[in-house]
Amino acid sequence: MDPERSPLQRISIIVERARLYLRVPREHEALYRKAGEEITRTVRLYKAKYPNQSEIPSGGYLAMAAVDIAVRQEEVRQALEAKTEQLQPRLQKINEALENLIHSSCDLLQH
Repeated sequence: MDPERSPLQRISIIVERARLYLRVPREHEALYRKAGEEITRTVRLYKAKYPNQSEIPSGGYLAMAAVDIAVRQEEVRQALEAKTEQLQPRLQKINEALENLIHSSCDLLQH
């Protein structure tokens, strides 16, 4: 298959001094690069917060960053879910009003 037509693209990103080679959907390349930058930034924050590396297990900073990012993602998911639940009744009323308007218009056109 022509590499230009493949839905996947081979990229390399650096996360905490480790070069990773990934095959990602072309349209998501920028997201993967930003994710790598966010992981590196979060690891650096934890290294600054806990500078004594002898107290941190191997891979500990990366694990802390993973938990931190997962918590932030869950907060965003919950906020979106709450917003969706908040909008549901309003959308339902709008939908009912539109359905009534459509039915009224159809009735007028038939007479």
